[in-house]
Amino acid sequence: PMHRGAPRRMKIGLFSREMGLIAKRLLVLCMTVGLVFFWPTHPVQADDPKEIDAEIANLTQQEEQLLKDVIGLETAIERNTQELADLNEQLGQAQAEYDKASQDAAEIKKKLEEESRLLNKRAVEMYKDQDVVLLLHLISSVDLTDLLNRANYIRILVDENAQLVEDYKELKEKYESAYKDVEEKRDQIAILRDEVQRKQERLSQEYEAKKDLVVTIKRQKKELLSKAQQIMDKIKEIQPVGITLSGKEFTMVATAYFAGGGGLNGTGITATGLRAAYGIVAVDPRVIPLGTKLYIPGYGQALAADTGGWIKGNRIDLCFNSLEEAIQWGRREVKVYVVE
Repeated sequence: PMHRGAPRRMKIGLFSREMGLIAKRLLVLCMTVGLVFFWPTHPVQADDPKEIDAEIANLTQQEEQLLKDVIGLETAIERNTQELADLNEQLGQAQAEYDKASQDAAEIKKKLEEESRLLNKRAVEMYKDQDVVLLLHLISSVDLTDLLNRANYIRILVDENAQLVEDYKELKEKYESAYKDVEEKRDQIAILRDEVQRKQERLSQEYEAKKDLVVTIKRQKKELLSKAQQIMDKIKEIQPVGITLSGKEFTMVATAYFAGGGGLNGTGITATGLRAAYGIVAVDPRVIPLGTKLYIPGYGQALAADTGGWIKGNRIDLCFNSLEEAIQWGRREVKVYVVE
């Protein structure tokens, strides 16, 4: 691949003036072009320890917040449980008061029925032909004193009947309100108790849900930590002496080219102005920025310093010092590691 506007890098070199060698190299070039166009591609896969660390930090922050929420819910549930116990106790007392009031109401009702019968009887006796009876009672007086006494008796009798009526009314009102107040009190406590019970259920559900989330986050963190450790172990295995891998890696399709320079193949100057040589590789800057230091097993240390029309996505083109080395490399899938 060649960078547009910059001197072209050659796919094949010209170190011999013999036409046979030129033909051979042209054939290799054609084969390489065919492979580039028809070889299946794979998406770039990156495992970046920095991204893993960021995700772990994010999960840790979520976990801390959830743990605070769980502690708060535990406190709320404990407080709600005590409130529920108090309300149940109050409800029990109110029910006992209601039961006693019901018994009192039954006794009052019984007295009310007796008073009603007595009042009816007295009314019949008192007011049956009342004008004649009262008049005869007064006329039969022997003297003034007897008349006054009889009149006073009649007044007392009338007052007693009136009081009997008032007692009946009062007793009836007492019966009607005997358990009404305690019934309302009991019902209000029951309603409040039910509200607290529903609140307790909501708190318990939220508590269990957040506990489950904490478990899930812990599991995710454990998986990420394990993945990070695997990456670090892999880095230790492949990391050459003297360089430090960042842990970010790509799975890429690597092709090879030979930059001979001069004549048919241009000057061998790359997109960054560097001369093409072993260790210079062409990349897609959208995937690997130019200037990135790389390590490629089987190739060695490299510098992303060039681009090319065919180098898109998960492709990388490696520069070799000779055509034979480029042909020997051919095309293969490799791991590309970013060097710190």
